[in-house]
Amino acid sequence: MTSMLRRISIPLFILCLVPGICPAMGTVQHMVSEQALANWEKVESFTGVVEEKGLLPDNGVIRTEVRFEKPDRFFARTLAPESLAGDFFLFDGRDSRTYIARSHSGLLVSGLAQLLGDSLEKQRQRFRENMEKGLKTFRVSMEVNQDVAKAECVVFHFAPRDEAGFARRQQTWSDLVYSMPLKAEIYNSGPGIWYGFEYKEVSVNKATGTPAWPKGFPENTSVAVWDFSDPSVTPEQAKKALNADLALPRAPGFSMECKRIVMARSMAPAVATVYTGGPYYVLITQMKDYGIVDPAGDRGLAVPTLPNGARMHFFGENAVISWTENGSSITVTGNLPYFEMIGVAKSVR
Repeated sequence: MTSMLRRISIPLFILCLVPGICPAMGTVQHMVSEQALANWEKVESFTGVVEEKGLLPDNGVIRTEVRFEKPDRFFARTLAPESLAGDFFLFDGRDSRTYIARSHSGLLVSGLAQLLGDSLEKQRQRFRENMEKGLKTFRVSMEVNQDVAKAECVVFHFAPRDEAGFARRQQTWSDLVYSMPLKAEIYNSGPGIWYGFEYKEVSVNKATGTPAWPKGFPENTSVAVWDFSDPSVTPEQAKKALNADLALPRAPGFSMECKRIVMARSMAPAVATVYTGGPYYVLITQMKDYGIVDPAGDRGLAVPTLPNGARMHFFGENAVISWTENGSSITVTGNLPYFEMIGVAKSVR
């Protein structure tokens, strides 16, 4: 799974790229938070085309069509550039499938959603907690409305506080009707954009005429499988299978519970460790680094504070960070805000 994720660059929309925001504290904060949540819950379905920048070594743009349907069905297919066209990600509410067109290979992850037990109430809790984290992490201001993809938006400016850690200065354009972020720019410490996305087309709650949902992988796809309903192994068993120390988060403040350790269903030994805490989770996968080189080159956001050319991707509200260290290929995935995910990854050793 780790080497697969290192090669995956299917760019997805950012449902909650950054923690929620509001222009005031106290009672006003609560009112704005609840209104934003009510707006967000109006979204029954949507389709759109989103462009991302910052993920390719040549500074090129990745263009992706996306589709969502309540409660949690999601599909994203890469349209451009040509080297990535046809890659897709599909979550059907139970299993996720990631397909790499040029290698005709796929990754099937099953049982994780059931293990995590995510629910509408947890999503609401995560939304509210992210709002609180946003106000603690950033100084927030707003400006007059601007249109993105023909939708009226309000622009929010985020300036990290002194104690913000790995957070960066950014702007977000949020749809007034549904509180969906339709555009965002996260900036380098110097000039330039570190990461940005923008919807070029978006249609909400207009399902008429949409095609049938994809059912799985194309025929003859070579598929790797992770099944998180498999029995848990002990850390000692995982270490023996890997012939290496188990990569774990070792920051003093990391308090999530280790939920399960499972082995991949593959010939090469690979281990996944799942942690949960409230409405959040962190998944760490580890396997031997076989030196697989992606012919399309390095992709993802460079994270200078992490070792060995670490790269980060966004998958929905998840951040995925991958790197190699001490002969192992490691990936850290989770739905904490991206700046907290960087902190978790930095503590893994």
